[in-house]
Amino acid sequence: MIKTVSVDVKTLIPFPNKDISTAKLIQNKELINHFSAIITDIYDLNVISTELALDRLNALEQVADPTIKGVVFAGLGGIHTFVGNYISAFAAFHKSIDLVTNEEGLAVVYSELSSLLRKLGYRNEAITILQEALKYSQNEALIWRLNTQLGLCYKFSNSRKSIRILKRSLDYFYSVKNHVRAARILRHIANTYVVLGEYNKAIQIYDEALALADEHKMVIFKYELLNDRGWLYYLEKEFNRAEQIYLGILGFDPPPYQRSLVLQNLGCLEFDQDRFAEAINYHSQSLHLTTRYEMRDMAFEDYYKLGICHDKVGELDLADKYFSTGYHDLQYEINLELRILGFRKKLLYTYIEFLNRNKSLPNIDVNAEIFNFTMNKSMNDIRRIFHTNLLQLHLNRTKAAPELCQHLGIEPRTYFLHQKKLGLQRGPGIPDLIENNPYFLRYLDSIADMDWRGANQKFETDLFTFLLKHHQHNKKSIADSLKISYQQVLLKTKSKA
Repeated sequence: MIKTVSVDVKTLIPFPNKDISTAKLIQNKELINHFSAIITDIYDLNVISTELALDRLNALEQVADPTIKGVVFAGLGGIHTFVGNYISAFAAFHKSIDLVTNEEGLAVVYSELSSLLRKLGYRNEAITILQEALKYSQNEALIWRLNTQLGLCYKFSNSRKSIRILKRSLDYFYSVKNHVRAARILRHIANTYVVLGEYNKAIQIYDEALALADEHKMVIFKYELLNDRGWLYYLEKEFNRAEQIYLGILGFDPPPYQRSLVLQNLGCLEFDQDRFAEAINYHSQSLHLTTRYEMRDMAFEDYYKLGICHDKVGELDLADKYFSTGYHDLQYEINLELRILGFRKKLLYTYIEFLNRNKSLPNIDVNAEIFNFTMNKSMNDIRRIFHTNLLQLHLNRTKAAPELCQHLGIEPRTYFLHQKKLGLQRGPGIPDLIENNPYFLRYLDSIADMDWRGANQKFETDLFTFLLKHHQHNKKSIADSLKISYQQVLLKTKSKA
C-alpha cells in the first residue's frame, strides 16, 4: 500500500481551511452533470466497487469504504478544476489523498490532481505524479488514461511529443473499441495541431472526431468540437464562418458551460471588429451564466472583457465596476499564493494600468445610474417601463412569440396581454424605451437569461435596495414617492437592514 505524494508536490498543494460541502453542489445542475460524467468515467475502470458515488453525495460522511469516499472527493476536485474553482479543488484533493487506501484508487486521484496542477502551470509536478501513478496501476484502461494526461502536459512545451503520446493512447482506445474515449483524444490532438499552426491537419482530425461524435450520439461533445472549429476560423480571420458556427450552436440551446463558451467567442469576434457594444452584450450574457454556475475560469474572462470594452467606449465607471469585481474575487487566490495565469493575470495587470490612467476617476454610484429613471415615478409607472424594456429586449432577440414565451416561462396569453397593454412591436419607436441609459441596458443584459418571475423579483429587490439608500431608510418617504402603502414597503424591505 502506497499513500504518499512526493515532497515537492506536497509542498505545492495549499490546504485551505475550507470544508467541502456537497449541499451546494447538489443544487448546481451544471456541476452535477460534470461530476456525474467524471464518476462514470472512474467506475468504467472497475478499480473500485460499483456502489454509486453520485447517490452518496447527500450522506457522504456515512460511506463506510474510504476509497469510495476518496474517489468521490477526487470527482469533486475534478469538477472544481474543470470550472476553475481552484480553492475548492485543492481542499477536495486534500481529503481524497487522506482517504484512499489502495494503489489503484490513488492512481485515479493522481490522474484528476494532475489536471489541476497542469492548469495552474505546475507542468513538471503534474508529470511527476502521473509517472508515480503509472507505477501504482495494473489497470490497463487506467494506464492509458494516465498516458493521455501525460501527453497533455507537453501540449505547449513540446507539442510534437504531446501528439506522439496522444496517438499511442488513441491506438489503444481504438483497439478496444472505446470510441467515446478515442473521440476525446482526437480533439486533444487536433487542438495541439492548432497550437503548432498546422490548421489543415487540425481540421482533418476534428472531422474524424465529429464523425465519431455523430455515430455515438455524443451531443454535448459535438457542441465542443464545433466550438473548436469556429475558433479555428476565428484564428484564420474568417469571422463570418466562425459566427455562423457559433450562432448554429446557440440554436441547439446547449447547456450553460457550452453556451458560455460560444457567447464568449462571439464576444471575441465582435471585439476584434471594434463592435464593442455587441461584445458587451455577449459577455454580459455569458457573465450571468459563469457566475451563476460558479465557472470561475470563464467568469474572469468575462470580467476582463467587459472592463476592456466599457473602457473602449468611454464608460469608465462601468469598466471600473467589472475590473474591480473581478479583482476582489481574485484576492483569496492571491492571498493563498496560487499562480495567477490566463485571464486572471490579464485582469490583474490591466486593472492596475486602468487605475494608473484614471487616477481622477469619479466615484460614480452605478446603482444610482441604473435606477435614476425611477425618480419621481409611481411603482406602477416603474413596472410599466421595466416590463416594456425587458420584453422589448427579448422581442428583438427572438424570432417569434412562442420562443419568447418559452424562454420567459409564461403563457402566450400572458405575453399578448402585455404586448397589447404596452404597445410592443418589433423595431424602433417603442414608448418608454430607455435607449440613452447604458447602465440600465447593461442591467437588462445581466438578467436576460432569467425567466419572467425571476427577472421581476431581481429587479424589485435591487430597486428597493437602491431606494432604501436613496431615502436614507425612510420607508414612509419611499411609500410616498412610489404612491404605494407603507405596508407594501414594509413587505418589500422586510429582509433588508
